[in-house]
Amino acid sequence: MHDPSIDRVPVVTVGGFLGAGKTTLINRILKEVDDERVVVFVNDFGAINIDYDLIETADERRISLKNGCVCCTLNEELIQGIKTFLDEDETPSAFIIEASGISDPRALDSSILMLEQTGTVRLDNRVYLVDAEQFQTSDFEETELVIDHAAAADCIIVNKTDIVSSSALKATVSTLKSASPYATIIESAYGRCPTGMILNKVDRDFTSNFQPGQSSVSNHHGYVSWSRQTYRMISRDRFMEFAKRLPDLCFRAKGQLFFDGEKSGANIFHLVGRRASMENKGFGDNQRQTKIVAIGKSSQMQTGRLDQLFDELLM
Repeated sequence: MHDPSIDRVPVVTVGGFLGAGKTTLINRILKEVDDERVVVFVNDFGAINIDYDLIETADERRISLKNGCVCCTLNEELIQGIKTFLDEDETPSAFIIEASGISDPRALDSSILMLEQTGTVRLDNRVYLVDAEQFQTSDFEETELVIDHAAAADCIIVNKTDIVSSSALKATVSTLKSASPYATIIESAYGRCPTGMILNKVDRDFTSNFQPGQSSVSNHHGYVSWSRQTYRMISRDRFMEFAKRLPDLCFRAKGQLFFDGEKSGANIFHLVGRRASMENKGFGDNQRQTKIVAIGKSSQMQTGRLDQLFDELLM
């Protein structure tokens, strides 16, 4: 049985107009995740291109893969389907839900928010794919619909950049930035983008080998991962000020925090875009070690500034 006192299971929604590349992105994620049990709800099994040797079992409504991932058909019983997986002995590390290409992806939010009230899941990331070529050639009504849906996303992936001119791409990105100034915009071809930007994979950086108090920075394909840890207690008020500045410096962040004067256990902090949450776990490691990691674009993320702001928490 899933224990609601531990960290919630992140839910990622993937939206986009017909042909934008949602299934291609999900295919990539399924192939790239290792040692994680990701459950994916998709509209059409036929579109999921999974190599036969990766499939462990399959039936009409579920495909189980050898890497632990599971694909399910998306239907009206989504909430019950998620609950079923939460009740299994091996709790998923994440849920991915593909929205229909003709529906408003925000329609999924209400279902997920209902589940959030149970303390088992967390709406973690709303991803929306935009076909860079179609965006410039579609009629006004379709373009306005894409802009409206994209405006509600945390992360917008402008896909198929390989088949449009640089000027057309620049115009598309500019329009989307105006419509959704707080979203992270990723330019992509064939759905290629860091899986860590889509899934809640910043946890892996918690195991990085560096001394407490030192900064750890890694650069991977144009994205930077920054992390810090300390055994010193930090001020809750100072951290809240620090958290307000994070969206301007990174896209994703996660922290295990121990506040000065509080003995109620670790506080788990999440940030995706401008959306942030913090929840007390009620327990924590005996060392009471505060840890925080962030990822973002190397062209925008100022790791030196993050170090400076984190150091101010320790003063």
